[in-house]
Amino acid sequence: MAAAADAETSFDEPVPVYLRDTSFAGAAKLGHGKGYLYPHDFPGHWVKQEYMPPSLKGRRYYTPSDQGQEAKIKENHERRDKLRNGEPLSQETNEDKRD
Repeated sequence: MAAAADAETSFDEPVPVYLRDTSFAGAAKLGHGKGYLYPHDFPGHWVKQEYMPPSLKGRRYYTPSDQGQEAKIKENHERRDKLRNGEPLSQETNEDKRD
């Protein structure tokens, strides 16, 4: 429910230029897509790029448990948190892991 509430209160915030639609003629002229980093082109399929509106930066709407497949997702979230915070990764977690 937090995501729905946040969508209601932040709907009018501007979308970052690098996330704006590039599928129409003239989009490049407007700067749409400029600076976008495609995560799958990078090690670990992760880039340090913000996709949330400024008021919601850092918000998280899903927290995986330690059960079943969610344990792997949780491990990847923790690894990406370290990357986001500039912390070094151990050799074990520095592998190309996917959710």
